Amino acid sequence: MAVKLSVTNQRIADLLIGAFEGGSNYWIDWVEYLGETEESAEAMCKRLSIQIETPRYARIPLAGGTWAVKIVQTEGQPDVRLDFNAIQNGLAEMAKKYPTHFADFLNEDDDADTADVFLQCCVFGEVIYG
Repeated sequence: MAVKLSVTNQRIADLLIGAFEGGSNYWIDWVEYLGETEESAEAMCKRLSIQIETPRYARIPLAGGTWAVKIVQTEGQPDVRLDFNAIQNGLAEMAKKYPTHFADFLNEDDDADTADVFLQCCVFGEVIYG
């Protein structure tokens, strides 16, 4: 039996900010933006119902379509892509494989470790760095 949950774009953006600004920066060298258009940051935030000040790297993967970020890993590991589909799959994998972190996310008790687990689930399907 599958259970459906509604998660806001803002909560996902919060996790991405936590990952990119602390939780995952030990395995990430930098992030590149892919699939950008001329849509203004303010218009995108309004359409996605997220805070205007949310950094671009946290907005872009939520925009759908071809919008994504490329994550360049440290130590010469292959680049990985984060897009809307990866985020959906990552949430499902986190719920299945790391229920304690997922519960922390649902209860808004998440931290940098929770954000790192989420991002790794999105791009790898599991935690490979730890």
